[in-house]
Order: sequence, then C-alpha cells, then structure tokens
Amino acid sequence: MILPVLFLLGVIAIVAYAIWDIMHTEFKHHRRRQDFIVLVSGVPLLGSLIYFFIKSDHIKPASFNPYKYK
Repeated sequence: MILPVLFLLGVIAIVAYAIWDIMHTEFKHHRRRQDFIVLVSGVPLLGSLIYFFIKSDHIKPASFNPYKYK
C-alpha cells in the first residue's frame, strides 16, 4: 500500500519540477523539449495511478474498517 503512494509522490515531484524548470529557465529549445517530454510522460502516468486508486478498494471509505488493522 505504501509503495504506490511513494510512486505517486515521485511522479508529482517530477512533474512539479518540470513545471518549475519551464517557468524559471530561459526558453532554450532543447531544454523546453526535454521538459515537455517529462510532462507528457508524467501526466498519463499520474492519471492512470489515480484511476487505479479509485478502482481499488483502498480509497473507498465504505470498505475501510479501522479496527481491522489493530
């Protein structure tokens, strides 16, 4: 359960860094293309992971039983 969360945080960090880098760098063509590749590869990954979390039982509040884990 902790591994997908870490993976999600990593993807968010990569995408956030790419956005920050695009904002703060001079627009050199090779840098912009590299950041664009990172964004384009990061966003579908993030979307598929969010979809996986929604479809799995971990995120649904109805199936969550706090006493089960004690």
